[in-house]
Amino acid sequence: MEETRRQLARIIGNQALASFPRGGEELRAAWKAGSLSWRRAFLTTYIERVTLLPCLRGRNKFDPTKVKIVWRV
Repeated sequence: MEETRRQLARIIGNQALASFPRGGEELRAAWKAGSLSWRRAFLTTYIERVTLLPCLRGRNKFDPTKVKIVWRV
């Protein structure tokens, strides 16, 4: 099952890459206009995994240094 998921992600990812803007203002405009499913597909295409690192107990403030993003290559 996991191998099938990886193959499907590769196929969908390659097709999605061709349809996504390359960056800059075009990407910002597309992100702003994109639906939730479009944004999810975009992020799924470029991000392998997001890891939240341990933080101090009892702190309710977001700390961006505790977020690790693993990009797809």
